[in-house]
Amino acid sequence: MQTSKTEGRASLEETDEPTDGFPLGTPALPKAPTASLEEMAYLQGLYSEFVSEKGHYQALVAQLMEAQGRVELAEGRLRLTRDHMINRIGRSPLLAPKEWREQFLDVQYVGLRAGDACIMVLAEKSRATTEEVVEALNDGGFRFRTNAPAREVHGALNRQTDVRREGDTWVYVGKKPVTLAS
Repeated sequence: MQTSKTEGRASLEETDEPTDGFPLGTPALPKAPTASLEEMAYLQGLYSEFVSEKGHYQALVAQLMEAQGRVELAEGRLRLTRDHMINRIGRSPLLAPKEWREQFLDVQYVGLRAGDACIMVLAEKSRATTEEVVEALNDGGFRFRTNAPAREVHGALNRQTDVRREGDTWVYVGKKPVTLAS
């Protein structure tokens, strides 16, 4: 193989002599270095583990997405059933099961957007810290989308026009909205 220094970098040049069985005008390929059995086996072992880990990772991602799809469907069905039940109880409150309110409180924020759920918490409490809002959302079954729920709540409340900040406390200043349980 012939190399030349062009602008400080080595490059392959075409040769007029046949090399390694290639026709004329084909760049010569570098010869493979001789490796020991240990080096080849080591690299093959690394490659095998790489392929295995790649397959494991891809399988886990597929399982995660499958579970996420199932959770979203279950969340939607639960939300629709909850809302329909509340509608029916509103029409016939005397027929409501005794424990319905306890069961409802466990899932009152399921399927809601963060901003809507935060507004519902603040409308009920009038004022709360970010941590208190996070706790109320957790108690009501809200599913946070990240592992930083306080940041999600803070971001959602910052975009609301019916909320203002007083120190560490969020204060609800809008009209009291109709909640799912009222």
